[in-house]
Amino acid sequence: MADRIPLSLIELPVELVFRILDNINDITILCSVRNVCIWLNTIIETYHRYKILTTLDLYKTAIEDAGATYIANALRYNTTLTVLNIVSNEIGDKGVKCLANALRNDTTLIILNLSENEIQDEGAMHLAHVLENNSTLITLDLHSNKIGDEGIHHIAYSLTKNSTLTTLNLYSNQIRDKGASYLAGALKTNTALATLKLNWNEIGHEGAHHLADALVKNKTLTRLSLHSNHVRDEGANYFAQALKINKTLTTLNLASNEIDDDGAIYLADGLKNNEVKYNLRGNNIGSHGAQHLAKALINNKILSIMNLEVNQIRNEGVKYLSDALYENTTLTTLNLSSNEIDDDGALCLANALVNNRTLTKLDLIQNQIGDEGAHYFGDALTKNTTLTTLNIHSNRIGNQGANNLADALKNYTALSIFLYDEFFHEAPRDDWY
Repeated sequence: MADRIPLSLIELPVELVFRILDNINDITILCSVRNVCIWLNTIIETYHRYKILTTLDLYKTAIEDAGATYIANALRYNTTLTVLNIVSNEIGDKGVKCLANALRNDTTLIILNLSENEIQDEGAMHLAHVLENNSTLITLDLHSNKIGDEGIHHIAYSLTKNSTLTTLNLYSNQIRDKGASYLAGALKTNTALATLKLNWNEIGHEGAHHLADALVKNKTLTRLSLHSNHVRDEGANYFAQALKINKTLTTLNLASNEIDDDGAIYLADGLKNNEVKYNLRGNNIGSHGAQHLAKALINNKILSIMNLEVNQIRNEGVKYLSDALYENTTLTTLNLSSNEIDDDGALCLANALVNNRTLTKLDLIQNQIGDEGAHYFGDALTKNTTLTTLNIHSNRIGNQGANNLADALKNYTALSIFLYDEFFHEAPRDDWY
């Protein structure tokens, strides 16, 4: 019998090719099967999985620069991907250069996440060149890389040309005051960026000054996060002055910025006619700073969320805030966790809850509230029908206090009280609030 002549690739039935593709993962189809030949490309473009492939998640797959090159080649011809996640892959400037070159003419990708890699200033420059002309990308995440002020200079310049990017995450890089000044310059003319994350950098009060000046002119940025920098009281003052003019920013995260009571006084002044939500967690505003923030709450008719967790506010500061809750009609969420509050402070808050009709969530985790304080809350909650969440675990409440709180739940089924941390499953922390 004559030997059978093997079929060539192009002689395979389409249905058989589809069955082969059914057993290959997305990244292999994109990077290894696509672009083998025109015939195979034509088949792949009609393959159902390829047509609906809009998200490629390569989290922690160790692709490094070499793998980034393969992805870049695939991106040059792909017209389906809208989300590309290459987080934590040890990609450096060389790999980013390949990806950037591929994205120069891309018209489909809207979210690019390159966080937790090894990108430095050169890589930032290549990405900046993409942003100058790209008109589809709306989110760029570069957190936890090694981008310094020089790289930020390139990115900032691209923001003066770009009109589509709305979210930029530069969390945990190597940005100092100079880098902040570059970004501030871009914000004065940029009309698209709405969210900017600069958490965990090295920005001090000078950088804060530049950013605050930009807020006076900027009309589009709504959320700015500077969590864990070195803004301090002087920087807080710059932001407070800017917020007297800026009416666009809705959220300012200044958590863990070495802000003391003077800084709180400045920020309270900025709250008088502004709806910005402050996250002041992990500073040192104390009872004196709380007093001024309380005065602002009495006059402010817009603010809905305030986070004062870990600020050494103590009972004296709580009294001021409780007095404000008698008159405030807009605040819905107040976080006073880890502030050394005991039963006396609990009494002040409980009395305020009897009259307050807007607060829906109160966080008092890791304070020093005992059975007596729980009793005060139990009594108050028989009269309050607005609060829906009371987080009070990790205090000093025993069985007697627990029974008092349980009594409050008998006729108020909409209320959730978290008394023991093993039963409290908090949603992932929103670092904005």
